[in-house]
Amino acid sequence: MISNIIDLVIVLILAGVLGAVVKGLVSIIIMPIIGIFTGVSSFTNKVYELSPAVPEVLNGRLNY
Repeated sequence: MISNIIDLVIVLILAGVLGAVVKGLVSIIIMPIIGIFTGVSSFTNKVYELSPAVPEVLNGRLNY
């Protein structure tokens, strides 16, 4: 029982560390390279909408 808790704690710590490493890698290395090729210095306002956030209501029915 105690070894399962220790394993869970270790996995959570490693997941947090891996998330920080990936976030740093993307923000410091990958995004500037993409910005050089696309000519955009900031991607904060770039959005690609896959589907509308609010579905349309036609004739009392929701259309997705």
